[in-house]
Amino acid sequence: MKKKRKKLDSKLKNSNQLVLKRNPIDEPRLHLFRQDYLPNENGEYKQVEINTIAVAFSGFTRELSLLHQDVLDLFKLDQYSNKNCTKMNNPGKSYAEGLRIAHDIYCIKQRQGRKHSSPRVCFLCFKGDLLDLDQRHIDALLRAQDIMTFSVVLETAKIELRDEMQTGGMDLSNYDNEDNSVLEKKKSCKYPFLYVNGIEVSVAYFHTTYSPEHFQNATYWRNRELIEKSCAIKVPSIPTQLAGTKKIQQVLSKPEVLKRFILPITKVKETNHGNLLFNRIMNVFATQVDPYSSEERCKAVVAAAIANPNDWVLKPNREGGGNNIYGRNLQNILLKISEDLSSQNQKVNSQTNQIGEHYILMRKIKSIPFAAELLTKNGEIKSCPQTISELGLFSVFCADGRNENEVNELVNKVAGSFIRTKLATSEEGGVCSGFGFLNTPFFGT
Repeated sequence: MKKKRKKLDSKLKNSNQLVLKRNPIDEPRLHLFRQDYLPNENGEYKQVEINTIAVAFSGFTRELSLLHQDVLDLFKLDQYSNKNCTKMNNPGKSYAEGLRIAHDIYCIKQRQGRKHSSPRVCFLCFKGDLLDLDQRHIDALLRAQDIMTFSVVLETAKIELRDEMQTGGMDLSNYDNEDNSVLEKKKSCKYPFLYVNGIEVSVAYFHTTYSPEHFQNATYWRNRELIEKSCAIKVPSIPTQLAGTKKIQQVLSKPEVLKRFILPITKVKETNHGNLLFNRIMNVFATQVDPYSSEERCKAVVAAAIANPNDWVLKPNREGGGNNIYGRNLQNILLKISEDLSSQNQKVNSQTNQIGEHYILMRKIKSIPFAAELLTKNGEIKSCPQTISELGLFSVFCADGRNENEVNELVNKVAGSFIRTKLATSEEGGVCSGFGFLNTPFFGT
């Protein structure tokens, strides 16, 4: 599995270099994110992770909020009832809005002079996706706005790149982004059109390709790269997918790195605002380091984790739950890394090299447990005196390139929230894997 993960990371990085040659900041882009937070013992919320691909539960959240509202009404708990909060908590609607805007941008830019163009939003999935019904909520909201959609399994889909402007629909699926000679000779569009199973795609909405298990053969990877080469709007693009990795989160938690992105965007007269924003963002980061770094600060954190392994977690540089390392296993891995760092030649063997490249070491966020009633999939109600909850904030960002060096921002907003509750003794919180329970926040007035 480590070799597969390393191969996936390497391929994504290589493809990213091709994408960056296109200067993607000038292209339309849509981000559908969810940031997850846990309250620590003093009540401050610390970031667990940011999800930039295949964000789950945006569709279910509205239905669950209505269910909880019905419970409050049923038991006449007027002091806790706030229907305005329930109305606002509809991330699926905001996600559908973002997809509609992206679809409209594509149609305006790419349908000119193409009489028979009828693009659709494509949901790209994998076999056995347990969150299919969550996605169907967004699908229904799009169709209600007369935006046609369809879903495919990426592995078996027929992916084509066509240039219809000058070549009469020539299949360009084998052209290389590094050599655009084919397109230049045909004096055609800047990037080819994307067709999936014979249907033109305006927005490619990924609910797959975030795990090594999704790449069972070369066809799957080829399809992912072809989509990236097209003029369809990708949700997410490869650069955005890479931006959501744990390694990027760890690097951004360094003050000197974060300042590069926060302070330059503030004007001189707004320096105090920039510093305030910087401090607020830094405050949500838990302590996290590269466990294989030779920096003194990192070595001190590793030593602290070896001494008290139950206070730390090793997180893989990937999406999907059930892969974190805790306790004695974490301690053994860090001891091996420390041995390599202290060796005379500092040689890296294959095992620890994979660990050093693909994991970050992060301080555990310890929340104060509370009692909760949990409804299991068998319909049983379990009274649990010790549970903790993780807050997820959905967000939507859509931009249409740049306008005089300024990002042409169309949508940038928080889209809703949900809570994932689990037993305080559980190291994992995945809902699909049976550890977590869907919940919604109550906003006091």
